[in-house]
Amino acid sequence: MEQIQDVVGLGGGFFRLGASQLLGELQSNVYLLIDDGEAVLFGPGATVNFHELKENILKYASLRPLRAIVVHQQEPSSSSALVYLEKEGSRAAIATHWRTWGQLRFYGLSSQPYIIDEHAWVLRLSSGRVLQFLPTPYLYQPGAFATYDRATKTLLTGALLSSYTDKIRIYADDEQFLEQLKAFHRVNMPSKEFLAPIMQVLSKWDIERVMPSYGPIVRGDVGRVFSELAELECGELVRAEGLEAVYAGTEQSGATAAEVARLKEEIEALRRLNEELQHSIVVSKDRAIRDPVTGLYSEIFYKSFIDEDIAIRITESRPEDHVLAVFGIDENIAQIEYKYGSREVEALLHGVARIIEENLPKTAMAFRLHGATMAAWIPGILFDKGIELFDKIRYQIETSKSFVEPITVSVGVATLAEAASIQPELEKVAADMTDLGIRRLRLARRRGGNTVYFASEEENEVEVKARILIVDDDEVNVDVLKTYLTNEGYSILTAADGQEALSIVGKEIVDLVITELMVPKLDAYLLKESLLSKTATKDIPVIIISHLKTDVSIRRAYRLGITYYLQKPIILEELLGIVQNLTQVGNGP
Repeated sequence: MEQIQDVVGLGGGFFRLGASQLLGELQSNVYLLIDDGEAVLFGPGATVNFHELKENILKYASLRPLRAIVVHQQEPSSSSALVYLEKEGSRAAIATHWRTWGQLRFYGLSSQPYIIDEHAWVLRLSSGRVLQFLPTPYLYQPGAFATYDRATKTLLTGALLSSYTDKIRIYADDEQFLEQLKAFHRVNMPSKEFLAPIMQVLSKWDIERVMPSYGPIVRGDVGRVFSELAELECGELVRAEGLEAVYAGTEQSGATAAEVARLKEEIEALRRLNEELQHSIVVSKDRAIRDPVTGLYSEIFYKSFIDEDIAIRITESRPEDHVLAVFGIDENIAQIEYKYGSREVEALLHGVARIIEENLPKTAMAFRLHGATMAAWIPGILFDKGIELFDKIRYQIETSKSFVEPITVSVGVATLAEAASIQPELEKVAADMTDLGIRRLRLARRRGGNTVYFASEEENEVEVKARILIVDDDEVNVDVLKTYLTNEGYSILTAADGQEALSIVGKEIVDLVITELMVPKLDAYLLKESLLSKTATKDIPVIIISHLKTDVSIRRAYRLGITYYLQKPIILEELLGIVQNLTQVGNGP
């Protein structure tokens, strides 16, 4: 049994705390990052190594608060020491994926989780140092991820890029390592289909060393390791030849022919059941992430996907850019629905979505954000080529004969590079890029519509915001709200009763309705019910403002999906915050 007794300084604030013993063919690694007044633990390793871990943490981090414990995977060999750290008084946040936290919580932990996918895949330390989390799903657990430290160009991983070893050592320094690395991945990774794409993505990052959970640290020619694993066939235990080996083993052990046949039948039954379950999972997942009208990915899926994809792509260095296009139908959908019915509106939306999807490259994804607003995300495309493609889509929609009446679309285009250049906080880049695309869509409409818009001096001069309909028969209230919101850059429409409000929504594009509860002809409840009854208007958010605010009135509003109910007199700054929230990313232009 080989040992390394001392804590090893790795440079850049990193230390290897242990473990000091090799168990079987696995060398378990727990790392500590000390950065100014903070410490971050990566591991934290297994219960059997806890006393050694505790001793080494006290040596190097006793005077610094433990900010977070990064847990790349949930298996006991990587995480069971969490329980004992808590018993010793640790209250560090546990930084991990939501899937992994779903398993870790069964340890009975009281520490608060820091769910990385809810924090834009970053952890920013007090010094400004950024730890970037990179999703590596199913390698080899569903919530697997890696951590990239920009300051030292270091990648810390769970099982991914780990290896077997016959002796404990800090660095990989011989040819035998590569074979031990491959052997580990053949057995532990699900398939090449999962492993190869992640290796190709990592090869584009500026990585100088890899610090895995098991085995020696990789430094030097890291790119070669990525290339070798990208071509590796793995997941051998779940392949057909693996099952044949099971059959052969039972026959060689002296099992009777009937027993072997029964085993084969049971395995085949399990395989069929697994295939049925996998199909059900795929169908259920598809329903959850797809918009039922257009078949595009949903707005909810977009918000989680774009954060995750940008986390991977933001540091790539390449001549191509990553481009977002936001498409909006110029015609008033509510008016079309009034003339032809909801089925024709759904057919129109589906037709526009089909034209968008048919023209996109295989690497692109399309989404329905809200109402008649859709988006396309195209990674790795030259900007000029992207503009040509969006103009082609715009023209095909304009000249299509498949719609109930001619329609046009406007397109707002934004790139990851420009969003990153104006937003220094990585966790906000995705939202800012989407806002930029939506803002440019509104500018395209201001210019008359049926155009692709990507930048101009006008954009810097005028901040384009949403169009709001104010419904109230009190002229003083209307004037106050209209003046205030106009000064904040919003376009304002007004109506004195609910019937007039419906008429305006049928003729104009409206992003938000602010209404008094008790307005003539149709009160706020009936107005909302009327909006919900139409495909084109059901997603328009409504804010109620009224002197009347009781438990009964609030419950009725909530049942209709009205989540903001303000009592007069209102605080205008509070209203502005709600308006900004309801008209930003994903709530439609």
